[in-house]
Amino acid sequence: MGKQDGMGSDFDVSSLGPRFKAHRAHLQSAFTKGSVVQYRGIQEQEARQALRTITQRPENWEIALRRFASAIVLRVAFGITLENDDDEYVKIAADAIHATGNGGSPGATIVDYLPFLGNLPYWMVPSPTIRHARKWGSAIQRLHDVPFAAAQKENEGVAQKSSYVYSLLEKHAQKWVAGSRERFFSMKDINGSAAAIFIAGSDTTFATTLVGILNLLRHPTIFHKARELLDQTIGLHRLPSLKDRDNPKLLYLEHIVQEIVRWRPLSPLGIPHKSLHDDVYNGMFIPRGTSVYFNTWAMSRDRALYSDPDRFNPDRYLPVEQGGAGEPYLKGPFGFGRRICVGRHLALGSVWIVLATLISTVDISKAVDLDGNEIEPIVGFTTGLFEVVILFILIVDLDPVRRGGVFAWVWGVGG
Repeated sequence: MGKQDGMGSDFDVSSLGPRFKAHRAHLQSAFTKGSVVQYRGIQEQEARQALRTITQRPENWEIALRRFASAIVLRVAFGITLENDDDEYVKIAADAIHATGNGGSPGATIVDYLPFLGNLPYWMVPSPTIRHARKWGSAIQRLHDVPFAAAQKENEGVAQKSSYVYSLLEKHAQKWVAGSRERFFSMKDINGSAAAIFIAGSDTTFATTLVGILNLLRHPTIFHKARELLDQTIGLHRLPSLKDRDNPKLLYLEHIVQEIVRWRPLSPLGIPHKSLHDDVYNGMFIPRGTSVYFNTWAMSRDRALYSDPDRFNPDRYLPVEQGGAGEPYLKGPFGFGRRICVGRHLALGSVWIVLATLISTVDISKAVDLDGNEIEPIVGFTTGLFEVVILFILIVDLDPVRRGGVFAWVWGVGG
């Protein structure tokens, strides 16, 4: 469905070949585990901006988290800083998330295997997925066009020179002058790879954070255990930073993040791969060129690896000698092989810092009905390339006593 919804030029859905290799090379160098350390300041600042919004307008917690996810990738990819929660780019990201999150599972339609059918009138191929793709394809196109156009205006002060796009535009201009432009990395390719960062980065960060909030709401003992560890480790005089993620005393927070991506893999079937040669798996012959999907959902529910796999339990990763089950982190929540999500290190760091910041500072609780009874959140997800949790209602309470004067400092962030 890539060409139907406007994603045909994006890195994740492009065919293997010189163009794919060029995209991959540029993205890998920018988002290695070591490279993303340079973005920690951005992640921390945006997490505190989210906290600022939530403390001032608790009912807008979902808007604050959506802005958080979009703001990080916009600054990293395009050098664009969001001005407020109602910024045009937040709407662009929200529409793109709707487009990819509600378009059906990859490989679920006949158009995935016979692409020419996508060019026929709807009445000839009455697929809801095709209808959705055509209706929302413009959202993906706006995601390509609007931020990239702004990034190209760097000389007018719109974008920052430290961004992914700016560095590639500089290289492109230099090679144009030298007459040695990369054949497979045109302006369109720069646009497509940056758009892939935007949509994949904002989608995964926002959706993963929502799954985390949902489970902290459903399991208050986990929330309070994490808060107690944060209080004991960093005290009440400051907010968490991403340097704290390396502290072994806070490994429980890492377990929470890893349990989020195991408990509900965002892309249960992921991006389709193709077998490079004839192969045999469990007695089944797989010819060369066969479309292959990895079933991350089945891996996450493998009872040989995970006891009670439907239960959200960060303690499962603790070594046996520490009272845990010694179970492994899930393999493949961000894909496999050459199509593995290059932004996974950035995304996991973003989820860690925003959850740690919120756990440290605010209380969350279930909403209540008119009779005072708690309303259990409904656990439901959209179906698409990325699965997004259906929004739920929660109450956010601010406790200004916690962390002393930190809140006065937070309120000064971004304004």
